[in-house]
Amino acid sequence: MAPKKNHCIKQRISTMGFDSSPSVVWFDPQKGEENFARLCQFLMTICGDILRVVLSHHIKPGDLRSKLDINLSKLHKITNTQEKDLLYPPHSSTTSSPPIRSRDLDLSLLYKILRNICNISKHRAGWGNAPVSGDYCVSACIERIRLLRNSISGHSTNGTIDDVEFEDYWRELKRSVMEIENEVIGSDKYERGIDHLHDCDLNPTKAKEYVDQIRRIRERINMVESTCIEIKEDMDAKRAQLDNVEKSVSDMKGEIVEFLTAAKNEILSEVKEIKVQQKIKESNMTNTDRTPSAKFKDIQITRTTTIKFENMLFLIDMGPTFNSKIWLAIQVTEINKSLYLLNDRNVIEKVDIPDQYIPHLAGITTNEKGEAVFTSCQSVMAATEDGTIYKLFEIPVTIPFIPINSRLCFLHSGNYIILARRFPNLALFIHEFSRDGFLLREVKTGIDLEDSSCHIRQNHNGDIVITCNKCLIILDDDFRLKHKIPLARRAVVIPCMNSRSDLLYGHGQTIDLLRSSGEFVKTLYTAQKEKEIKHVTCSVDGTAWILYYSCDVEILKLEI
Repeated sequence: MAPKKNHCIKQRISTMGFDSSPSVVWFDPQKGEENFARLCQFLMTICGDILRVVLSHHIKPGDLRSKLDINLSKLHKITNTQEKDLLYPPHSSTTSSPPIRSRDLDLSLLYKILRNICNISKHRAGWGNAPVSGDYCVSACIERIRLLRNSISGHSTNGTIDDVEFEDYWRELKRSVMEIENEVIGSDKYERGIDHLHDCDLNPTKAKEYVDQIRRIRERINMVESTCIEIKEDMDAKRAQLDNVEKSVSDMKGEIVEFLTAAKNEILSEVKEIKVQQKIKESNMTNTDRTPSAKFKDIQITRTTTIKFENMLFLIDMGPTFNSKIWLAIQVTEINKSLYLLNDRNVIEKVDIPDQYIPHLAGITTNEKGEAVFTSCQSVMAATEDGTIYKLFEIPVTIPFIPINSRLCFLHSGNYIILARRFPNLALFIHEFSRDGFLLREVKTGIDLEDSSCHIRQNHNGDIVITCNKCLIILDDDFRLKHKIPLARRAVVIPCMNSRSDLLYGHGQTIDLLRSSGEFVKTLYTAQKEKEIKHVTCSVDGTAWILYYSCDVEILKLEI
């Protein structure tokens, strides 16, 4: 560590919690104690401040109270009594919960809130685990700050840290803070503050305050660890007893239990499928009017335009943005494919794609930035409205899938899933990637689509909705099959994106409203007889686009 300066820098960086005013009486503790105090100040000021910046980035300060109230049951399970009293102080049943500010939250509580209710993508090793070396995404840096805090607080008994260990801690904390700062706010304010804290003289009052806070944190960690050990010992004893009981009966009933369980599951699956099909038949046969959860504001077409392409073969996919615009992937000739953007002024804008990406352009989705995202060979690419094409991430070569038949979907969590057939037996897999391109999970669906051409979207309730030429597949958010329903020829089903997670079913000249389970409600719209619906899609603002085989596009407003 660099020698201390004979005089402090005459600048107060109040947000960092240290003061270099010459009016303060400075002290010169032993080197090991000073290292410990300096790290404690780093943790309680700079690290606490950067975590509050991340919190404000994901939850507006004015919305923090309501967000905590919405997630009360989740946070109650993971917070101690002191933290519960801070987040949910006692108040009259006739009054709302009092406001709360991020500066009231310590490092432990900030970590729990960021991890559990802010929808931050987990790092490669998963929340609660030490990050993989080289992984410096936001969640990995938050995890490192928590682990370094725990490690540093372990020195609180003697209150000293040697120079080599001090520099190691400092370097890791600085890297984590700078990576978060660069990703979230894009400045170097914290880097300057960190370098100043590294070399400036310490305020004895502030230093003692931060050391005491770290020691209190260590005491709480020790209590938790002691409780966990006691619980583990108790669980081990009970598990041993249970193992003895299971062993005594497993020989005579193992095969019987396995047989009965398999038979039960098979019967329940068949009964469930019969009930679903019966409900669909009953809803189609009855004339009882049910109040729909979505309806057109009026039957008039609010905007109409006609797309004219020379030698257009077919539409590959459509992807709505969040601002009444829509991306269209078009097969122009047998070789050439193009991306087009239909903006809110009914103007068609072509986005040129470099030749090396064109052959593998398959389905498209749109991310939170309104960009068109598509797979091309072993890459996931994005196209911006101004025509910029750039690579989001590489798909690992260990995933041997067929790019031209793949379909991509952007999830509410910010992750991406790719639905694709894989060599050698063309089984259908779903691969989930973080926005940074880390493979989070891959699931073999166990379903067989009759047509390689399909559409995939996530519904408001988290369901994955897949349609091919003659079938509707609905998976839950763990990619397990919920419903498989036959469809009319050349039909498409897409999420309506309302709070009830209804579906729009386009076929022939009609658009029907379905419940999230596929149950028919009523017909919403009927097109002119000479037109046949090719594709339908809907955005979260209630704009619906209907593409006909004649290449006309009708744009309607939904009241959702």
